[in-house]
Amino acid sequence: MSVFVVLPDACHAYVVTLRAAVSGAVTGLIARHRRVEGDPTRDWIARPLVVLGPRTVYLASITCHPRRTCVRKGLAGLEHPLGHVTFVHGIGNKPEPSVLLEHWRAALLDDDGIDLASLGVSSSLVYWADVLYPQPLVETSGDESAPLELAPMVDAAPSDLSWLASLPPQERGFVERLGIEVGLATVAPTPGDDLEAIVADSPLEAVPLPAWLKRRLMRAFLRDVHHYLYDVEFSPRAGESFQVRRDVRARTVAALTNDGPMPRPHVVIGHSLGSVVAYDVLVNCPGTPPVDGIITVGSPLGLSEVQGALTPPYTRNDGWPERCLADGRWVNVSDGMDPVCGADPRLAGDFRRHGVVRVDDVAVKNRGSWRHSIGKYLGQPQLRNALRDMLQ
Repeated sequence: MSVFVVLPDACHAYVVTLRAAVSGAVTGLIARHRRVEGDPTRDWIARPLVVLGPRTVYLASITCHPRRTCVRKGLAGLEHPLGHVTFVHGIGNKPEPSVLLEHWRAALLDDDGIDLASLGVSSSLVYWADVLYPQPLVETSGDESAPLELAPMVDAAPSDLSWLASLPPQERGFVERLGIEVGLATVAPTPGDDLEAIVADSPLEAVPLPAWLKRRLMRAFLRDVHHYLYDVEFSPRAGESFQVRRDVRARTVAALTNDGPMPRPHVVIGHSLGSVVAYDVLVNCPGTPPVDGIITVGSPLGLSEVQGALTPPYTRNDGWPERCLADGRWVNVSDGMDPVCGADPRLAGDFRRHGVVRVDDVAVKNRGSWRHSIGKYLGQPQLRNALRDMLQ
């Protein structure tokens, strides 16, 4: 079986997608063929077909990209990109930066998704896990629904909240109230996580994971959020310490500027606490360049305690990141069963522009036990459609 396509003379990169359909219904992806000039490794990616029989017809589509989008410069990006996406990761420990960036790109591409490189769009990652965790997470299968995969993200150390006992009353109250918002009825200043009860009928209670793991994940979330918002001085390993908010902000500004003008359109995707980091930098850090779009994913920005800790003082009517986003688009993607954002997943009413609602709230339903997974969010058609629109 062969597929023949006619390409314009100026086309040096293309994607041919071949699907099969039975009685008009698409049943599977046979193969996708990519050609990018100067990169012979990008070739056939084959997948098994679910149904293949005498009534099968084949649907071929082609996406063609002009010559100037095709010259690559390794995995770091494109020599002349037509846009850029900056990812900002969230809570918990992570693999090494290059590995994590490839995970995000792959999740965005999987199942006939968005291939940023073939669109001529470069991408980068704001990596800050090393500010709070002693060493990168060792790669496993990447299935963030399985308890054995989730547990290494937050081992016993991040869930140790003994430091709460030494906090000023205001800060300790912040952590305790935030704990209630994400589903912990109590937050104990103890090394272990066996004492907290889970709030009845909360998104956290509905998560089909062992109670000990849910408590550990949320205690680590409380630590990461507190240490960022209160700019804690923290030493994740011997001989190295960070001023958490200051240093994560500096890394984010550096990534958004990249020592010069960024390709446009420039879209920022912030997941979990990474959405708070992205918003904080776009609003508060001098030298941050303008961006064309923001996608917040599984974001705790809707939680009242997080909003109350934003500085300068946040207001609902003027929460829009005016200086850096202006007339750009902000899409907020959330799953109501995601315990990090589920208590208040909608942002449109909380981040208005001069009193006018501008944020587009998009509700999705992720699969599996742990709905907060970035891989699951990046696979959602609504998120991908929003990103495609912003990159036009």
